[in-house]
Amino acid sequence: MKKAIYLIVLAFVSALTVTSCKNDDAAPSSISGNWKLQSVESEIKLYGEAAEKESEDVSAGNLFIEFKGDGTFNSNSVVSSEDLELNQTVSGTYEVKDGYLTLKYKENTKDNTLFLKVTTSTSSELVLTLDKDALTKTAAELAKTNPEDAQSIQLILVFAETFTVTMKYKK
Repeated sequence: MKKAIYLIVLAFVSALTVTSCKNDDAAPSSISGNWKLQSVESEIKLYGEAAEKESEDVSAGNLFIEFKGDGTFNSNSVVSSEDLELNQTVSGTYEVKDGYLTLKYKENTKDNTLFLKVTTSTSSELVLTLDKDALTKTAAELAKTNPEDAQSIQLILVFAETFTVTMKYKK
């Protein structure tokens, strides 16, 4: 079950990874540029089980996100495992508000939204976190347009006592 949750989250997060300014609202032009994903760290603890920590250097994977000054973004992702291969290009709009980066995009004709906390942002480094708070906000928004994905996220929230995925980027 932990591996399944990790794969779901890694696929979801890798498809959409973004940047923002630390705990401040920012105009789209202030976070514009290209960011390359360097590493993904996770700590997931299901109720009644030991915490599982994983860290993966993904810098060789050329995963990136580009933020444009007009409030749009483009990203690529490649997630590989024994059972899962995902090649996807994602485009949409973004907004930075109240310490969260909000991404809105279409996938298979469905409207999707993803909230990520901005943990660190400098001119050369960006750290984004997907935790239970960000997942809760994401599920609430998705319930309006994409109930199946919202239910999947709600299952993660039910089973996970601790859930943190940290993505580190460099320009």
